[in-house]
Amino acid sequence: MGCGRPNWTGHRLLARYADIKCISPESTDDSLLETFLEKCEKSKPTYFIIQFGDPDDYFHKYGPYSNRVSRILYNVDRRLKTLIDVLGEEYSFMILADHGQHTLITKTGEIKGKHGKSYKEDLLVPLTLIKSRKS
Repeated sequence: MGCGRPNWTGHRLLARYADIKCISPESTDDSLLETFLEKCEKSKPTYFIIQFGDPDDYFHKYGPYSNRVSRILYNVDRRLKTLIDVLGEEYSFMILADHGQHTLITKTGEIKGKHGKSYKEDLLVPLTLIKSRKS
């Protein structure tokens, strides 16, 4: 199962080619989580990919080291906790980012985030593995 927000990679790529499609009706990560959990309950997939978009949105907007992203990271942790609480009995989890990001200072002095270069920060991708409670 591939699940994502409308017009994001999770929607355009993952959901398009997945055997079970899951597209959030709204472009928010909370809506995505709700839609995903409903679809999981009905479909019982053996494998799934879900792509949350808020971290990428905010890291681009404010830069990866901004204090403004801490609230977003808290919300990601909250969503992941919900996923693990609801599905952790049957599923193991591999949690990762699709890329890292470096700070970019624009010509106007704004601090933003960017990726796509061979900078160490762009190539650093966190990975967390969590085994199912059943295994």
